[in-house]
Amino acid sequence: MPPTHPVARSFGVYVLVCAFFAVVIPVFAASFAYVTDQTSSQVDVIDTATDTLVTTIFAANSNRGVGVSPDGTKVYVGPELSGAISAINGTTNTLITSFASSNGAVSDFAFNSDGSVVYATFDANGSDLVYVIDTATNTVTESITVPVNPTGIAISPDGLTLYVSHAVTTNAITVIDTATNAVSGSIPATLQDGNGALEITPDGSRLYTVHQNNGDVVVIDVNTSDVSTIPVATGPTGIALNPAGTTLYVSHSNGIPVEIIDTATAAIVGGFTGSTAQGTPGAGIAVTSNNSRVYAARSLQGVEIFGVGGGSLLSNIPLFFLTNKIGVAQVSGGSPPCIDCVDLHTVVLDGLCAGAPYTNINQVVDEITAQLTTAAAGQGICGDGFPSCLTEIEVLAGVP
Repeated sequence: MPPTHPVARSFGVYVLVCAFFAVVIPVFAASFAYVTDQTSSQVDVIDTATDTLVTTIFAANSNRGVGVSPDGTKVYVGPELSGAISAINGTTNTLITSFASSNGAVSDFAFNSDGSVVYATFDANGSDLVYVIDTATNTVTESITVPVNPTGIAISPDGLTLYVSHAVTTNAITVIDTATNAVSGSIPATLQDGNGALEITPDGSRLYTVHQNNGDVVVIDVNTSDVSTIPVATGPTGIALNPAGTTLYVSHSNGIPVEIIDTATAAIVGGFTGSTAQGTPGAGIAVTSNNSRVYAARSLQGVEIFGVGGGSLLSNIPLFFLTNKIGVAQVSGGSPPCIDCVDLHTVVLDGLCAGAPYTNINQVVDEITAQLTTAAAGQGICGDGFPSCLTEIEVLAGVP
């Protein structure tokens, strides 16, 4: 219902609020999301600033894994069953070269902080490896032997440790020392029938993966090796942490909507509606590096786009093939992610929509100023799927 308070209906209020936002919100550089296809060589490129398909790159073969360097300039995609790894220029979105051709699948990539080295899991059913790749020369400099079916890979924030998950029966996370590029141990975890999805928190304290058949998200304390589970809907396949590590998104293989987990409480706190597409095991999910969108790959449907706070489907980019994984740059030590507009300004928005307690624009601006002061230095406000905070405020307030 449209608000009845005159302040909420006043166009001048929104102009002034928008002008205030324009002063304090830093501009974030555009970034891209890369979507692989398990039946063709195409890699579709989405501009995450506009949520539009901007180009298609043809790699060496059909692809599974995708990785993007922290600065977004280097992109790697790995073969679905056999073939070569393709290196892509993330600035021009053009293919650079293909290399390391072999009979096996490359499911995941993990970059060190400066993007000079990328690690890739190579699953060849008996010749199972982690590749160490020099991104300057696009060559495999070392191959690390690991247990069967390596799939997911994550690197600690200090770059000293790699963690590798496995698709079946290993029931452990393999630990690799990057100084020696050798396996240094393992963390026991019941992961049989998992699909190997793996995420690490920004502080490096916890790992997340899935136990697909049990319908669990598995949480591993890196320091103590303690393992716990979070029950979720059936068939969890993909997981993605937001840049701050406070929220985990879980996709499923059977058309069940994406679930949202608060990592502090290990509880499901929401989900997405409007999604009826059928995903395949390993279907990709990613959070944009500015923490404004969640992208979920749905086979034969394309990519579904949601705001980070949950709710309805914002849009869908049709891609009529077997979409697989989605890769986006996750900035580490660079520009901080933005803060969700609704999360930061709930009190202000509620006041505007309910007609209380604000009676003039100065009170609104004062409240926004106070809340910005408490926010982390340098962080901006993102639109949570809207073009701007002004648009979001107008929609939530019912302004025509």
